[in-house]
Amino acid sequence: MPSFVPQRDLDHMDLHPSDSRDVWTFDQRATSGLSNICDRVYKHDGNLLSAQAEWYTRAFFLGSSASGYPSTLHSQSSTVVKHARESLEELEKVFSFVEQLRLILGAQCQSARRDVDALALRTGFSSLPDDLVAEILVFATRPLKIIPNVHIDIVAEMQALAEARTLSHVCRRFRSLVLNRSQIWGVISERMNSLSEVTFCTQHSKTAPMTVVVEHFGVLQSSGRSGFPQKINSRFQAFFETCLLSSNRWRSLILGKNSYPDTAWTSFRWTVVRTNLLSISQITKNLILPAIQRLSVDYSTFPSQSHLDAELHPYLRWSMPKLTELKLSGCHPPPAQTTFSCTLRSLSIHFNTKSGPAYSMSKLTSFLSSCKVLETVNLHFVDWTSVANMSDPPFAVTKVQKVLLSFYKCTSAIVTAICGAIHFPEATTLRLTLSDLRFVPTSTNGHQESASSKYESLIRAFLLRHPSIESLELSFHPYMHAYTPIVPPIQVLPELEVLSLSFGSWKELVFWKDTTLLATAFRIPPIRRLELTGFDLEEDWPSVNKWVERFFARMKWQDDLDAYEMFTIFCGDRRRMESCQSGVAAEVCAYLPYEKISFLETR
Repeated sequence: MPSFVPQRDLDHMDLHPSDSRDVWTFDQRATSGLSNICDRVYKHDGNLLSAQAEWYTRAFFLGSSASGYPSTLHSQSSTVVKHARESLEELEKVFSFVEQLRLILGAQCQSARRDVDALALRTGFSSLPDDLVAEILVFATRPLKIIPNVHIDIVAEMQALAEARTLSHVCRRFRSLVLNRSQIWGVISERMNSLSEVTFCTQHSKTAPMTVVVEHFGVLQSSGRSGFPQKINSRFQAFFETCLLSSNRWRSLILGKNSYPDTAWTSFRWTVVRTNLLSISQITKNLILPAIQRLSVDYSTFPSQSHLDAELHPYLRWSMPKLTELKLSGCHPPPAQTTFSCTLRSLSIHFNTKSGPAYSMSKLTSFLSSCKVLETVNLHFVDWTSVANMSDPPFAVTKVQKVLLSFYKCTSAIVTAICGAIHFPEATTLRLTLSDLRFVPTSTNGHQESASSKYESLIRAFLLRHPSIESLELSFHPYMHAYTPIVPPIQVLPELEVLSLSFGSWKELVFWKDTTLLATAFRIPPIRRLELTGFDLEEDWPSVNKWVERFFARMKWQDDLDAYEMFTIFCGDRRRMESCQSGVAAEVCAYLPYEKISFLETR
């Protein structure tokens, strides 16, 4: 087979007869015949049809009926017939040769088009300045998908590093540009196969900020050939010591990242995890991290309550003078007067009592009181049934602007107690989530309080202590099989402008009674944006439309509708979104122009 034909093109052609040598070989008579045809065409000024017709008449005018001519040459000798047969054989060979040539040239044309386009692209790419090419290469190595609410997707980051190494092998220019772009190499993870990879990233990141991810606490390094963990984990210690070489450039550190979904799996490896945490404590005594800004610690799935021991929390003893964001899961609040309490701006604590005893409110308030510039607080309580050392009177956390408070599978008494123990009087943004709560009926003067009135009074009391709220997100998902209708007590927030509601069942969203609306002092805040979020909105549209229609009717009655900005409906996927669009009642559209109604997929 001719070597000049790209194999990738010939593979797509039907050129596989039993004997390929007969197809791709030819004799001199084929090329000689083709040359004769070219000469004849040249003599006829490029007229191929005329040239071949004249030759055909001269070569085959033998009077044969098969040739289509009159029988006039019966007296000719056999020499003439022999000459005609030779002409026929030559014609057949030329035809076979041309057919093969057509296939080969066709394949080459297809390949040449791609190669020319690629050459033009390389030529054009080569003309770009280094700075622009470098930015393109950096962009090409970034993860394609950003996961919401996740600071870093380590799997995607490791893939990005692999892509960067691949690009560095394309050409000398790419290699130089990729290796000299320090931001590409700013992530270190225990997923790396060897210390040389850690060292490579440390060296080529130069002076760029570093992100260090220890999501499995060294279990990946501790596994031997059998796959079972080793108690003595020198590999992990060597890994962490290598990471410490760039500790003055650490910008973000992640210790644990929901790494252990299976309790039995973690119990089997808890000895290794504990050993590695103790190792970190030993080699990081008096550690100073001058540039770190974000620290995330996740101990939430450890099988032993001993993970609350102070010796397994080495970060509490580090000096981090620039730390602004702290995220803890499965950990108690830090002690007061840490090295970072004066710089911390964002605090998140997620604690499930299944992983250990609940922390006291006094410990939380003690740490919060030492934070001087705290702006955002995110507290998530799961399975809380008791709490000790409640603040009396309630502790006020000043200067905090954004509060996210979530209760999941807690008792209603605990929710009431915690909401009564701490408040943020200067907060302007509040997200309150009540999900799968355990309601315990109580009696007052012989009258048993209902779940609806209990939750309404709970929410109302908490909102009354936050009069500066401008944006409220209320997520109400009570116990699945209990119908608990409530009226969101937003009338106690005079500054409220943005209201976002999410209900487990929209039948539980109730509007104020007419007698309440007629009260002289009653007034809905001058809300500018209303947002409804849910995956089953289209199923409860009658209830939703009724509430929304009465809401906008009240806004119009208060003369607040002219300044209203947007009504947004987050309704699941695209199919549900289309269903919601068709379900908006005409009564709602009577109050708002359609351009002020937005339908989006659920956030």
